[in-house]
Amino acid sequence: MHNYKKSSEQINSSEPLIKSPLKLLKEIKDDFIASRELSWRLFHRNISAQYRHSLLGFIWIFVPALVTAGIWTLLKSSNIINIAEPEIPYPVFVLIGTLLWKCFAESLSTPINSFLGAKNMLAKIDFPREALLISGLGSVLFNSIIRFIIIVIVMAFSPISFSSSILLFPLAIFALILLGTSIGTLLVPVGVLYHDVSRVLGFAVQFWFYLTPIVYPKPFNGFVAKLTELNPVTPILTTGRAWLTGTGELMTVQFGLIAFASLLIFFSGWVIIKLTLPHLIERISN
Repeated sequence: MHNYKKSSEQINSSEPLIKSPLKLLKEIKDDFIASRELSWRLFHRNISAQYRHSLLGFIWIFVPALVTAGIWTLLKSSNIINIAEPEIPYPVFVLIGTLLWKCFAESLSTPINSFLGAKNMLAKIDFPREALLISGLGSVLFNSIIRFIIIVIVMAFSPISFSSSILLFPLAIFALILLGTSIGTLLVPVGVLYHDVSRVLGFAVQFWFYLTPIVYPKPFNGFVAKLTELNPVTPILTTGRAWLTGTGELMTVQFGLIAFASLLIFFSGWVIIKLTLPHLIERISN
């Protein structure tokens, strides 16, 4: 285990961190730096455990998206569902959308799952808690890189021509990960105490999927159009797909605002975790 020891100032100070913002920021910075080695070990362990006993290995990262795209393509081609024709071939449209959605959904659940999986370690061992978040994010980034490679391969074999805007596409992946992680981080304190949160989150993600223009083009009229407009994933996913394919609606202003807000939410969420975690550990230890 990584050799981690808080300074005597951190341990003996009777002043609550919430009353000393500069001290809180310094402790967060120091703990992030101290967590680097442990983060790498946890990341390596997570990836190894995830694929060690799998015949298909990394293929499982994109198989669910391929299956989802295949099902929706079949439903559309069979006229079972009526979906407006996008500007690019529908199978490519839905596959790109599904792979991008997986980046968001995975990053949304990772913070809670990382802390829930380490509850015993949290109660028994003193270590920088930032390692749990960093290692979880590392796994999400690893999986997202593989999804990005798959998307590029699909584009290469599709009739869609590459455009210079594809260079901006990784920003959409990072923005989706940031958005999901920021929301997931806010839910950690409650999710550690009540396992119902992770279960409800699973149902919410399924419902959220249908409110996002993943398998259908973004509507412009009606009640569903209003819901998709309010959906923070919509501008990032729609703009990312447009950057990749060179067609579709660009929502760059909304994209930037949501990415900036996600950064603020993530930082606020981590401050909340930092302040509440000692009390949470005491609760789960009893």
